[in-house]
Amino acid sequence: MCKAAELGSIGILEDLLKYGCDINSKSIDGATALHIAVAAENVEITRFLIEQGARIDMYDTKASTPYVLDI
Repeated sequence: MCKAAELGSIGILEDLLKYGCDINSKSIDGATALHIAVAAENVEITRFLIEQGARIDMYDTKASTPYVLDI
């Protein structure tokens, strides 16, 4: 999920979700796909992830949430 968000690919994200991937899965540094999309200022991916149920309250290893990254 994180790599697909980094690449900005809704198609890959859709496929991963279709095959049961967890939208809130974390990378090694604790970031979710939503953390990555917000940090990259990718509004399209951010909106897609939130619409699909990504949580805005998940912390990464730096104690940041996607919501905090957007401020």
